[in-house]
Amino acid sequence: MLYKMSTYLGYSFSRSELEKDVYYPEGHAAIEADAETIRRGFAALLRGDISLPMRVTDFPYDNSVTTEQDALRHALTAFLQSQTK
Repeated sequence: MLYKMSTYLGYSFSRSELEKDVYYPEGHAAIEADAETIRRGFAALLRGDISLPMRVTDFPYDNSVTTEQDALRHALTAFLQSQTK
C-alpha cells in the first residue's frame, strides 16, 4: 500500500526501500524524538539529576484560623507572664 501511495504521489521509492524502512515519515521521527526526550527527562528526574521547578501562586486562607491563632498567642503570652511573677 505504501508503494502504491508513493507511486501515486510521484515518489520514486522501490518496494525494497520501503520494506527496509528507508522511507520514514517525518511525523514518526518527531513522535520518536519526543518520546525519547520525555523518557530521558523522567529518568533524570527519578535519578535525582534534575528537579521539577515549582512556583507557589496562591495559599488557601481561612480568616477563622488566623483569629484562633491570634487568640492562642494572647492566651499563651498571658500564661507565660503569670508564670514569671
